Amino acid sequence: MYRVIGRLVDLNALNKRQSVGLVGSHDYLAMSYALLGNWSAAQYWQERSPRDFPDYYWSWYVASVLPAWQGDHEQAVRRFRVGLDASGTDIAQQDTDVQGWYGALLARAGRHAEAIAVLESVVSPEGDAGVGNWSPELEGRHALAWAYLNSGADAKANTLLAAIWDDCEMHFKQRVNANSADLHYCAETALMQGDRDTALDLLEQAVSAGWREYYLRQRDPYWASLGNDPRYRALMLKVKADVDRQAVEAARLDAAEDLVAQVDAAVAERRRRDEQSAGTPANP
Repeated sequence: MYRVIGRLVDLNALNKRQSVGLVGSHDYLAMSYALLGNWSAAQYWQERSPRDFPDYYWSWYVASVLPAWQGDHEQAVRRFRVGLDASGTDIAQQDTDVQGWYGALLARAGRHAEAIAVLESVVSPEGDAGVGNWSPELEGRHALAWAYLNSGADAKANTLLAAIWDDCEMHFKQRVNANSADLHYCAETALMQGDRDTALDLLEQAVSAGWREYYLRQRDPYWASLGNDPRYRALMLKVKADVDRQAVEAARLDAAEDLVAQVDAAVAERRRRDEQSAGTPANP
């Protein structure tokens, strides 16, 4: 909810409590820092997840996350492949979310034929393969449509985008107030369909509703065609100004607390309890 309505300081504070409680992983904390444009903190917490969470599912993939957030998709693809090889598995053995993520990276890196080969088997007009709210820019249906559009398969792209747009129209009819993520997704759909005016109208609504994904979309190929559009630039500057304002507040709060020490203490306490349960004396 905090992310959707653009309250990034509250999102960051919530994710800090989650990390101090050793709930799940540090992925969401890292993401909250990425949304604020704090790349050093995002990298630190993303890379720390495998250390603090021994059963962390994504340990082989960590190295590709930050370049994906920063829009260096070719680097993300290379690091993904290294991690996948190290895991000893093939992409076809991964679940559809992972395949969708990889396919979206390929599409955004301009490897469109490879992206299509991965995504066609896991994406359907009615469903999705991707990471949803975790990284909406790596959502599977738009990635496949983008790969089609850049491979001359316009008919396939148009069929897929029409099905997505039907979902958007139904969503708008069923809900009085669409959230910012839905509005942005439908704006992106309109843009891929070539309807710039509708895309900008929906983007403006998304920004008003709290869309604040500026730092994750700085180098977004999907929106590159609007890079010099005055209305688009004005909307992005508005989003950036608010994110930067919130980043200053988040940094002020960071300075008043030692999050690393808190997490270190939580990890040490968990280790002590585990050793006691196992009958092994804890280290002093």
